[in-house]
Amino acid sequence: MSVARLGRWVRLAALSALIGAGLSAGARAQTTIESREGIALQNQLLQLQQQVQAMQQKLSGVGGSSLGGANLGGGTRSQPPAAASKGAADLLPTLLDRESALEDSVRQLRGQVDELSNQLKKQNDDLTKQIGDLGFRVQTLEGGKPATGAATAPTAAAAAPATGTLGTLPAGKEPVPPRPVVQTPEMVLQQGEVALGKRDYLGAEAAARKVLAVKPVVHAADAHFLLARALSGERDFQGAALAFDDTYKRAPTGPHAQDSLLGMAASFNNLSAKSAACATLDKLRAEFPHRSTEVKQAAAALRQRAGCR
Repeated sequence: MSVARLGRWVRLAALSALIGAGLSAGARAQTTIESREGIALQNQLLQLQQQVQAMQQKLSGVGGSSLGGANLGGGTRSQPPAAASKGAADLLPTLLDRESALEDSVRQLRGQVDELSNQLKKQNDDLTKQIGDLGFRVQTLEGGKPATGAATAPTAAAAAPATGTLGTLPAGKEPVPPRPVVQTPEMVLQQGEVALGKRDYLGAEAAARKVLAVKPVVHAADAHFLLARALSGERDFQGAALAFDDTYKRAPTGPHAQDSLLGMAASFNNLSAKSAACATLDKLRAEFPHRSTEVKQAAAALRQRAGCR
């Protein structure tokens, strides 16, 4: 119903009230009105009052919801239901997409966590097995029993024939230790000569004394000659003179005899025993008239340094 029509009904109600008042006054003032016309007019007024009351009840029920409240009070207009439903419908697919993306991310993360957990468990199992195998092998090599709680070697590996590796040794069988290499006097003397060539005088001395310590002494002249040169390199000229003398006495006609007399004379000269050095050089000339050229040149130079006649 429009506002104009509503105002029309309100005016009719006011008019009926005035007419009622006028009728009551007219009834008292004018007694000439016929009773039939008065009854008809009263009926019309009653009908108008009933219609006005019905309109007022209808307006009071509708005005609080659609015409009252926000529209009549001047407050903020609420969003129409159709617009709200349309906004919710537009937002729903976006929320569903986000939920689906989050679920996919969670599934991927769970898969990665499961994969890492499996890898870690596998590595842990492999490491435990390797430690157990190593403990078993060590206990087997030492001749004892595997420690309590240590992992035992697999049956197939224990039953396999030995192939030279520690993991394939038969259970309970100790490995045969390698035989120590026995060094012969010749080998020791060769090692000493190599050390002397590298100016490792201490190593050469140790090799010579090692040969001389074994009784009976084999290659005594060679060992004394090596010792004499090593002591000379260490500038132990007194010990060198004695070692050269031992070399000469062991083999007066041996291959080291000339060099031993020459070395002994040089040791005496370094000890400032000039006369002893010259006497040794005279002995070298007398016993070896056919000396090598190198020995002759070295002896002549030593004579000059010692001031021999």
